[in-house]
Amino acid sequence: FIRATVRDNPILMEADPKYVERLENLPEAQRRALLDGDFDVFAGQFFNNWRADIHVLPRDHKIEPWWFKFGGFDHGYNHPYVFGAYAVDGDGNVIKFAECGDRGRSPDQIAGEIFSVCPEAGRLTIQAGHDLWVKGRDGSPEIVEQLRSFGLNFVKAHIDRKTGAARLREYLDWRKDGEVFVKRPRFFVKENCWRTVRQIPAMIYSEGDPEDILKVDATDSDTWAGDDAVDETRYAMMSRPSLSVRPQEVV
Repeated sequence: FIRATVRDNPILMEADPKYVERLENLPEAQRRALLDGDFDVFAGQFFNNWRADIHVLPRDHKIEPWWFKFGGFDHGYNHPYVFGAYAVDGDGNVIKFAECGDRGRSPDQIAGEIFSVCPEAGRLTIQAGHDLWVKGRDGSPEIVEQLRSFGLNFVKAHIDRKTGAARLREYLDWRKDGEVFVKRPRFFVKENCWRTVRQIPAMIYSEGDPEDILKVDATDSDTWAGDDAVDETRYAMMSRPSLSVRPQEVV
């Protein structure tokens, strides 16, 4: 795929000199799509500050061993589970650097896949949805206890959808004056976390509540058509402080 924009079409530019000017005056979503070729943006998009060229880091982006690390987890069997590993750099930026997930996985398979993408997962505190603490209908132990037996450490996440979505959008937020950042984003995703890269820009507003994300489930034909990776991400991000609150000075 070779990305091209209207500026790469000299015949059109010569035939209609005002064509670009008309595109520049379109509403932001249409302008970014038709003028800049950014088709990650569309009307109704919840995370409309998401830009792949800004928020997605290459696979080889270095994660320093001394950075603080933590995890997120959204459990599922018929719909997919998702695990994510995060690091906080010296400037407070959060980087999602590892991810795994699939449907129909047993606890031992889930644990194995988590350690395969993040060998240090046993040292992380993992923020998880509360359904992990539900006992099986057959009286079997809670899923969290089965996963803990493999050396994973889970805590109950703050699961309010609107608060979590607002926290994630806060960390994604950025502004530029021309080509210069006036405000830099504080959340990034490495490109190997492709489930998150796919789902964040696909989220739309809930029709009943403009402050909430529309709940979307996976389908039989597409495991990642839902919002499982976004749910896992907002669980994890709720463990980070709000950027709008000044940290208290430690005496």
